[in-house]
Amino acid sequence: MVAFNKVAKRGLIAAGAVFLCESAFSKDITIAWNPNTERDIAGYKLYVVETGQPANAITVATNVANVTGLVEGKTYVLYATAFNTAGLESDPSQQINYTVPSGLQDQMDSPLKLATGGMQITSRGLPGHSYMIQATRNLVTSPWVTLQTVQPDASGVIRITDPANLARRFYRTVEAP
Repeated sequence: MVAFNKVAKRGLIAAGAVFLCESAFSKDITIAWNPNTERDIAGYKLYVVETGQPANAITVATNVANVTGLVEGKTYVLYATAFNTAGLESDPSQQINYTVPSGLQDQMDSPLKLATGGMQITSRGLPGHSYMIQATRNLVTSPWVTLQTVQPDASGVIRITDPANLARRFYRTVEAP
């Protein structure tokens, strides 16, 4: 989480804090920030800047944006602004730098159903790093729950067993802070 406390000009307040959600080797990320509380907010712009390139703006109605198509190994600068119904745009929030991890392909295998009803989860990561294996029952309405925080073996493999015998469950791997 990166906090921004900057009060913007023209009466708008820039977003309050940024949260970056990603899988450990994602080329797509979801970024969220504290919403602006002014009554006349019409939306937000998330700016994505690759070093040496012009900024790309993603306009969204809520305080969450998906950024797709990022390139492995490249560093991006991200910052948000709010705009109101009169079209006035706030000062930019604090910037965050994000380097897209590279080097590992096919981070997570399809879960394997066990005879006991649970699932075997196999993922990958960098040896010496810690990762959270998370699960949710519904991608839209349910929160992600950390099943285990683990380190990969010397070859980069992570393997855990989820004993839950559920008809539907989604999994992801997130690098632990």
